[in-house]
Amino acid sequence: MTKTKPGRVYMRLHKDGRKRLAKLLLIQGVSHRELASSIGWKSHGMIGQLLKGTRTGVDPEKALAMCNYLAVDVSDLFLTEMPSNTRQVPRRTNRRSAA
Repeated sequence: MTKTKPGRVYMRLHKDGRKRLAKLLLIQGVSHRELASSIGWKSHGMIGQLLKGTRTGVDPEKALAMCNYLAVDVSDLFLTEMPSNTRQVPRRTNRRSAA
């Protein structure tokens, strides 16, 4: 018997997430630097990459912190994803050899 070892979970901006994120930043007057700093990133470059679409995924903790700071639900911006290449791990059995 085998069991599936779960992969790393990450959050991906969904189709309209980039537009919504840009709109939220504009409406709330939040800069890229301010948002990045509020979630613990040292640089604001990641926010720019998310807005451009060159980067789509972030850690769940960062996605939650970003949405909390902007006062929106996580599902308004992100989808939860897991890599599809899960690995099969054989189950260990203790068999004694018949002698």
